[in-house]
Amino acid sequence: MQGRGYGKMLPAVLLAVFCLGILFPPVFADLTTSKDTTIVISCPIPGQIIEAGETAEFPLTVANTGPDFNQKLWYESFDADKYDWDIRFMTADNATEINKISIPKGGSQQIVLVVETNSDTPAGDYSVRVHIGEGWYWAYVTISKTHKGELGTLALTVTDKDGEKVKSATVTLFSEDTGKAVDQVSSTADGSISAGFTPGTYRVLIAKTGYRTVEKTGVRIKGGITTDLATIMLDKALYAADASVSSPVVAVSTGENPKYDLTLKNIGKSDDTFHLGLRMFPKAGTCSTAILMLRPWMSRRCL
Repeated sequence: MQGRGYGKMLPAVLLAVFCLGILFPPVFADLTTSKDTTIVISCPIPGQIIEAGETAEFPLTVANTGPDFNQKLWYESFDADKYDWDIRFMTADNATEINKISIPKGGSQQIVLVVETNSDTPAGDYSVRVHIGEGWYWAYVTISKTHKGELGTLALTVTDKDGEKVKSATVTLFSEDTGKAVDQVSSTADGSISAGFTPGTYRVLIAKTGYRTVEKTGVRIKGGITTDLATIMLDKALYAADASVSSPVVAVSTGENPKYDLTLKNIGKSDDTFHLGLRMFPKAGTCSTAILMLRPWMSRRCL
């Protein structure tokens, strides 16, 4: 009787083991890449741990054991669509974005999968599946910390072409969605800027009187992350002037003519002629000449 009982249970046990093997494959099974395909994709680091807003880069080796091919690169990821990640394929030197590769029979090629996450992504485990022809590969990203609701930092240093630091240069951020200016800061005495801004994509203008304005587009600021524009070099403008008054308010007695101490400086790259004139005054003051010729970075004082 007992032998017949075990005989009835054996098919059910085998079926259960088979189902468990499909639903829960053994831990030593390699589910990272496709098998028995002519296109084999491999990566020395299939999983990376980063903070939300940071970028993971996966160096991929694509080998071709079949005939010559020219294949499109594509990926699928529910996580990337949900959290607005930017995923792209680059050449091995990270210089050019690509969407196709050609590999001869028996050859291989190095490419890079770039996964740029959003700072609002919650902490957790995520995946991206790469497809090249019949070959596929799973890349895994673990977000260790989210930066949802945090400001992002923009950092840069302003110098002139000679490497001298430029103080009080204005840095203005324009939203690329609306085109409107949203914030403005100035460089410190050492020409540096490090300030917090609302996450977004901006057009950035770096300007200073006497210098040509520099524009940077597509500047993406992420919460909790520092976007470093490194050194911004400003070239002196061909023609520019700086006028300063020692005291804009002068007290005089009735019948006296006020005198203003004005310094005019040529801060351009070329010699220039400046025409001086006064208006909106009941009685103008005097100046030694109405026309001044100044060389670059020369100044002239008038009363």
